[in-house]
Amino acid sequence: MCSAQSDPGWSADGGSTPAPRTGSWWSGRLDPRAPNAFSLLRFLAATLVVIGHTFPILGLPERGVLGDSFGAIAVDVFFVMSGFLITSAWERRTSLWQYARNRILRIVPGYAGVAAATVLVIGPAVTVFPLADYFRSEATWLYLRNATFTVMRFDLPGVFLANPLPVVVNGSLWTLPIEAAMYVAVAVLGAARLLHRRRLVLVLAGLAAVEILAQDFLVAHDVTLLGIMPVASVVDFGIYFALGALAWLWRDVLVLRADVAAGLLLTTWALPPSTLQRVFFMAAIPYATPFAARCPWTWATRFGQRRDLSYGLYLYAFPLQQCVVLVGGRDMPFALHLTLSWLLALGCAALSWRFIEQPALALKRRTARTRDRVAPVAARG
Repeated sequence: MCSAQSDPGWSADGGSTPAPRTGSWWSGRLDPRAPNAFSLLRFLAATLVVIGHTFPILGLPERGVLGDSFGAIAVDVFFVMSGFLITSAWERRTSLWQYARNRILRIVPGYAGVAAATVLVIGPAVTVFPLADYFRSEATWLYLRNATFTVMRFDLPGVFLANPLPVVVNGSLWTLPIEAAMYVAVAVLGAARLLHRRRLVLVLAGLAAVEILAQDFLVAHDVTLLGIMPVASVVDFGIYFALGALAWLWRDVLVLRADVAAGLLLTTWALPPSTLQRVFFMAAIPYATPFAARCPWTWATRFGQRRDLSYGLYLYAFPLQQCVVLVGGRDMPFALHLTLSWLLALGCAALSWRFIEQPALALKRRTARTRDRVAPVAARG
């Protein structure tokens, strides 16, 4: 699972005033100036991740739909949205530095916050080791390096050892380095002038070829990138990211229709598990996601404008779900565990937004305003 955490909306990096929607929700093209429901979709995807993780955390078999688990579907949706929004941000950048700064300020502070909260609050509260041993352990402080994208640690000393899903402190974090890698890929492709409609199709074709020809080998041999990113997952998520990017690049000609989106989803659901079902799935999710983002309902387009809790919900839910099962036991009713975990994670997400993410985004906006004031002075010499 991933967090496709771009800035809320198409104009978050300084776009134009929202314009009237072109066409009805049932059929129309993407308009970057129109209100959108991406913030709501991110929140729903994060909630779907919480639902998906509840099964293994309670020791239950995973459930899903459309031939995949709930969590995996949510992550694919995240990467489609990320491809769409990050490609948009690249095209609207004023410099490579601005693009890099905006991406760092959106993903790193929240990540560092949950790593610190996990090590300094959750770990000491639930570890079975003496606190002196916990804090002396090298593994405790190595966990903090997760936020630097140089390591990927899932364990803390003495934490969640007896849970139905033992040892794993936060199983949501592994997708974040892949998300960051996609940010870098956009910059590299953009600088190489490959972030173009037809050229990106060739990149997508290359990823699809690797998916078809080498996926089994990559999974069997656990091939990783930089020692922290499974290459099989990088390729898989890269396909969804590229499809989202293509949706942005072809936005002026891509017509999103309700009957097409419904037809793709229903066909995927009706097919038995097979390569054909996977092909329909890989068409349905990238098509249905931007279609849903065109939702014209006012409450949907305004959702998350003041506070975007989706990233925090994604980051904090897993360790809190582990805490709830530690206290309540593996026999907790599914609905009770899900509700308590979701509410606790939502509270932590609100704190993360108020004290970490929102100040970081405000810093980005202050930097942009400073640049705008300095530029005319520099132009005058």
